[in-house]
Amino acid sequence: MLKTLMIGAGGISRHHCAALSRIKDISLYGIYDISAGNAEKLAEEFNVPVVTDLEAAIREVDMIHLLTPPSKRVEYASLAMRNGKHVFAEKPSAMTMADALLMERLASETGVKFMVAFTQRFRHGYRLMKETLESGKLGEPVQFICVRIGPGPGYDGNLGASWRTDPDLMCGMSIESLSHDIDFITSLLGKVSHVGAAVSGTVPSLPAYDNNISASLSLRSGCFATIAASWSSALPYNCKTLIGTKGTLSLYGDAIWDFSMAKAAFSDGTQWQTELNDIFLDGTAYQAENDYFISCILEDRQPHCDARAGRETLEVSLAILRSNKERQAVSL
Repeated sequence: MLKTLMIGAGGISRHHCAALSRIKDISLYGIYDISAGNAEKLAEEFNVPVVTDLEAAIREVDMIHLLTPPSKRVEYASLAMRNGKHVFAEKPSAMTMADALLMERLASETGVKFMVAFTQRFRHGYRLMKETLESGKLGEPVQFICVRIGPGPGYDGNLGASWRTDPDLMCGMSIESLSHDIDFITSLLGKVSHVGAAVSGTVPSLPAYDNNISASLSLRSGCFATIAASWSSALPYNCKTLIGTKGTLSLYGDAIWDFSMAKAAFSDGTQWQTELNDIFLDGTAYQAENDYFISCILEDRQPHCDARAGRETLEVSLAILRSNKERQAVSL
């Protein structure tokens, strides 16, 4: 029986605690958070202890679930890996390239399993697109279009209590949220070669906080992708479309994260559409990614969304910000 320590007791932690409670091969050792109140609430909900001595607890477990704000992850990940413990880290894995590279190096040197929780890979809509692409029905990829808009952190000036709008912790939409879209694209279509982008912010009290992005990505394969994303839209909408030489597949829904429908049409004249009911926060994808990581540990397999994938995704996010600052395309 594996044991994991939950580091970070914010909103996302409940999804992971719930998923772990349904996996027979793992138990939740305890909850650690710099906020005693947050730790106590989550610990009471899932009937596990609050941990106060972090280093002692890490020695007792097999792995950690790392759910802190991104800027705080490297210190906990380093402590765990240097003690030979596996790491399941929420995305993005870090805010800086130095932190991401350190975690990638430590994962390689210590031989532990390190997984970045790119939850989109475990959703029904993603799997449908991946399977259709790999079947050859779409032909060669030509263009990927991502539109994901809706009210997000800081919408209408409301900062709330989220770390995402805390000046000491925030990293903006380009790093925090676009990591999902970037990984969705690159895990299907390969690495990015060039980035051109513009970003802006609409929260007057946080001038450095970007919550609107328009990005063009050139991929090494010759395919290209566009991302239009906003946390300041009153109208929520989500669409991901892959255009190939033989067909087009689109996933879409009237919520910033959810997919309600998939539709496809092919050059041979066939077409189809199907209801997805792919709800991001219903727990299904969180369950699937936790099941997957536990199986990687038990079967001694490296996860496909590893520390390198986390670093490469962050590299694209940082290129988006650099392109906006320099007003020119950035090569990777």
